Amino acid sequence: MACLTVLLGGVLLLAAVGCGQSTASSAPPRSTVPPTQETTMSDAVSSADQAARCRTEALSVTQMRSGAEMSQPFVVLALTNESNRSCFLQGYPSVIASGRWGKPGADSHAHALRIDVRRGSIYEWPDRGAHRVALRQGQRALFAVGTATAYQGGKRLARITELHLTPPGDHGVLRLPVALLASAPRHQPIPVGVTALQAAGTH
Repeated sequence: MACLTVLLGGVLLLAAVGCGQSTASSAPPRSTVPPTQETTMSDAVSSADQAARCRTEALSVTQMRSGAEMSQPFVVLALTNESNRSCFLQGYPSVIASGRWGKPGADSHAHALRIDVRRGSIYEWPDRGAHRVALRQGQRALFAVGTATAYQGGKRLARITELHLTPPGDHGVLRLPVALLASAPRHQPIPVGVTALQAAGTH
């Protein structure tokens, strides 16, 4: 079919239908709807939750309280984030104890004591299980360490004078002087209970 030229109102029009010539392709319609912003899961997570695990060098350890109930001495300890960045702790600190057996002065040299670390609740402090504890600068995570003095009728006591603590997932050591009496079944290591870390104020 031939092209048809028409003069209409002094304007020359070209009808392209069936000419065998292609008309200029029209651009796709522009959307009038502004592009939406996709919110990823990481955008929705707080900076504290995105933080890395707390390293030993960013933490300090202090004793918050101590006591004894039903022949079970204990100390409640706090790990504080001293850095200017948020971090998190999760799980149970590793514990090594040093001290001496017998009455004060009987053996003046403190040494590593053979202990059996048992994870879980102690008489004075419930264990809430391992969970993520986010710490901003200056915030603390708490845990408890407990012993017992009734083994062998309480006739043979050890005196734990220092705890060596390693935060979960790290390798550094924090040292803390303590005064914790303990006993053990005959020819066995000293049972030492340790609870999981929890946020301060949740006990």
